[in-house]
Amino acid sequence: MTRASDPVPDGAADEEPAEPKTVWEAIRLDLIPLVLAVGALVVNVVSPDVLSPGLAPLLFLAAAWVAYRIHRKVQAVRARR
Repeated sequence: MTRASDPVPDGAADEEPAEPKTVWEAIRLDLIPLVLAVGALVVNVVSPDVLSPGLAPLLFLAAAWVAYRIHRKVQAVRARR
């Protein structure tokens, strides 16, 4: 157990998370919100009485934003190869 007054080892405070090496590592956590947003959008389009009618544009924007993030992450992984 360490105390707050103990010195921090060199480089321990400056560590950054490792860059993802594969496309799957880069996008796996973004797939969950994408599936949820697209699923809710499909439910809202197929049966508009289930969810609020004004929710469709917000769901579309959420799905589009997550898809854009995935696109940018895939580009970054491919650029590092």
